[in-house]
Amino acid sequence: MAKSTDFWGIVSSYSRFLITSHVRPDVDAVGSEIALALFLEKMSKETRIVNEGPLPASFGFLPRHDRVNAYPEGMDFDYQALILLDAPEIGRAGALQEAADKAPVLIVDHHPYANRIADFAWIDPRASSTGELLYRFMGEHRELVDPDIASCLYAAIMADTGRFTYANTSADTLAAAAELASLGASPHDLATSYYENVSEGFLSILAVAASGIRRAAGGALAYTTLSWQDFERAHVGQEVATELAELPRSLAGVTIGALLREIAGGTRVSLRSKGDADVKEIAEHFGGGGHHKASGFFLELPLAEAEIVMVRYLEEYLANQRG
Repeated sequence: MAKSTDFWGIVSSYSRFLITSHVRPDVDAVGSEIALALFLEKMSKETRIVNEGPLPASFGFLPRHDRVNAYPEGMDFDYQALILLDAPEIGRAGALQEAADKAPVLIVDHHPYANRIADFAWIDPRASSTGELLYRFMGEHRELVDPDIASCLYAAIMADTGRFTYANTSADTLAAAAELASLGASPHDLATSYYENVSEGFLSILAVAASGIRRAAGGALAYTTLSWQDFERAHVGQEVATELAELPRSLAGVTIGALLREIAGGTRVSLRSKGDADVKEIAEHFGGGGHHKASGFFLELPLAEAEIVMVRYLEEYLANQRG
């Protein structure tokens, strides 16, 4: 398994980096992108961040968020290597996957996938987030970590651990957050800006998701569904789904929570577990993946049909788990 020192070695070989992440990036992805770009520039490297689409307004709390370009803006950059963050393979980068044809692909990710096509892959499923991995990488030159970099990494870790409440929060995670706070990140300001600055639209879609929760498998499964019209009526984008996916799991007695949402071409299913249920295994059955406690997959089915398929499978899975 590659380590942070190996990433140091490969980064030292190039001078100009195009940095990207998966489509519909979350705070871990974007915070990591900005932090890495700023850090590499302090090492006299040139960087450009380009994602498939524009950043939603909810990312405005991140320092230097204006550094993130929406494809194809920013592609007029003579990069020597492509760095893909928070994604296991270049296909997850959407339109940016074309950039892999012109330069080596360097992956840094914490999702437990085996990648066989990247030129370099540093993947560590034990880390809470890509932000935590980059914190480890930057340990070689901590003097270069300024408050903007520290804030972006702290936000990445904070968001991917659910404010340090998820099972992926370790002693190393908390130690990283503590040092980032000492380097200029403000835990209060970042948490308030992200979690206590939601729009009325988010509260509207949250109400729809909450009122639509149904239970199955004797109450061990809770799930809710959202159509594209629900998002449209609330005037919010699909990026809020990460927060909404936690809702069904929060009910007492639930082992697996699920959010099904209608997207182009089918239905996206987000799974969350508490207890021993391995939702990564379930997601992989349907061609998806993720973590043991948080995973997802895509079904090329309308929302109503996807609901039937998912509920049937999860009822059988939970019945087998009970023995």
